[in-house]
Amino acid sequence: MNTTNDNIEGMVKTAIKMASIEKPSDNFLNSVMDKVDGLGMERDQKIIVNPLITWKGWLFIGVTIIAIFALLSFFGISSVSLSYFDSYIDKVRSISFSFPISISISKIFLTGLFAFVFFFIIEISLITRRLKDI
Repeated sequence: MNTTNDNIEGMVKTAIKMASIEKPSDNFLNSVMDKVDGLGMERDQKIIVNPLITWKGWLFIGVTIIAIFALLSFFGISSVSLSYFDSYIDKVRSISFSFPISISISKIFLTGLFAFVFFFIIEISLITRRLKDI
């Protein structure tokens, strides 16, 4: 058993003696630093992105909101009613399911749900347009 260990040790010693220490070329440091600088440039280029809503978009949103409030105050409207949507909300509430339990859904919950879905669709369209630009 000792002979196999001696053989292995001898093989390892000869392998170590045969292996030489590699020395890098004279231009090694410069080539590595050039590659590191190149990676930094690529990363910096990927960081620069356009905002989801540009300043013109925010300006349009602000002007629209101000115009709505100005029109409401000009016509003397002190409250806004969402009664236009009541017929649609009543249709959704009247859908009967074949469940043995009854579920009552409030109008304000359905109005919020519809608003959420509406804004979700707008957000998805803006995000997909932005991803196409990248």
